[in-house]
Amino acid sequence: MSEFVDREREAAKEFEEAKKLLEEGKIEDLKRKLKELIDRDPYFLEPYIFLNEIYEMEGKLREAEEILGEG
Repeated sequence: MSEFVDREREAAKEFEEAKKLLEEGKIEDLKRKLKELIDRDPYFLEPYIFLNEIYEMEGKLREAEEILGEG
């Protein structure tokens, strides 16, 4: 059980760090990082939601819907 919690904490910490990329205007880097987090921990929902919001802002509604479907 503690292994799962540790991985979740690590992913959560990396997610918070990744959000700083938005403030820096590094959208492509942010999308890449969010996809990495999803690949490593597919049960961590925040990256899916944030990536969905980015796709919506970019007008990529199909991608936005698909990413939520994966989560």
